[in-house]
Amino acid sequence: MEIRRLDNHQPDVSPVAAGRLVTQAGARAAAWHVAEETPVAILLNGATFAVMMMTPADLEDFAVGFALTEGIVETAADLDSLRVAEAADGFVVNLTLDPARLASVEDRRRTLAGRAGCGICGAQTIEAVLRPPPRVSGLLPDRDALLRAYDILPAAQVMNRANH
Repeated sequence: MEIRRLDNHQPDVSPVAAGRLVTQAGARAAAWHVAEETPVAILLNGATFAVMMMTPADLEDFAVGFALTEGIVETAADLDSLRVAEAADGFVVNLTLDPARLASVEDRRRTLAGRAGCGICGAQTIEAVLRPPPRVSGLLPDRDALLRAYDILPAAQVMNRANH
């Protein structure tokens, strides 16, 4: 799969809201960090499939995960290419794949404006929302590897460090 990355866009984590931090010792001024969110359009072979509000970081990883969980592809290798571009009011992620695969996902195309980021709003049918999750097969993750991953996750959470 060809992946064309945007120039390492990182979300804005500058202080944008002032408030008061209240603790047992009293109150003090605080600057809160708020995650940047922007519309991200997911295109399949150039046609809009869904628009999400999200933090515009790691868009390539998000797009591959979205394609897998939506059943658009069975493996990441099913994607021919993935391109991310900045648009006037957000980002566009275009996934190209075999056109024969698109017919199987048309009933899950989002056509309504969603009010939340859970991915359910805008689905065309109830069946598309309530379909059973795909059966997972293959190796199970090693318990110790999961515990190590949980230990190192906080270091990658910029907003969590900024806001405690």
